[in-house]
Amino acid sequence: MAVLSAESSNQKLFIAKKVELLMMLLSIQFLLGMGLNLIDGLGSDISHQARIFWDTLLILHVTNAFVMLGFAIVVLRYSVKNFQQTRKPTTIALTGISLAIIGGLLTINHYHEQLMSFFMAAAFLIAVSVYGRTLAKLGPH
Repeated sequence: MAVLSAESSNQKLFIAKKVELLMMLLSIQFLLGMGLNLIDGLGSDISHQARIFWDTLLILHVTNAFVMLGFAIVVLRYSVKNFQQTRKPTTIALTGISLAIIGGLLTINHYHEQLMSFFMAAAFLIAVSVYGRTLAKLGPH
């Protein structure tokens, strides 16, 4: 029985560390997105350097999104196999990240830009809140 308890504790710690990492990546994603919005808000009369900076932020933003997606998949797969307690919330959070990526790609392609931007933000907030709540439920580690 003690071995099972130690194993469960290790599984809980593994999930908690990965969710912490996802929360950090989500925070970085938020800051990158805000940077993109600030520069984009300057209009089309931005300098060449500002345009290069915007392009760099966009590359980082997209790369970070797909890194988050990968980690979210790893956390969900681990939850399904080893720690059923977190299966439902990690599924919801993965869905939020996936929908935010779709909304972001549609925003970049100027498909109903304002609506997709809102959709992306709402999905992002779902992922943040679900992962935050999951981390709180896992308790101190």
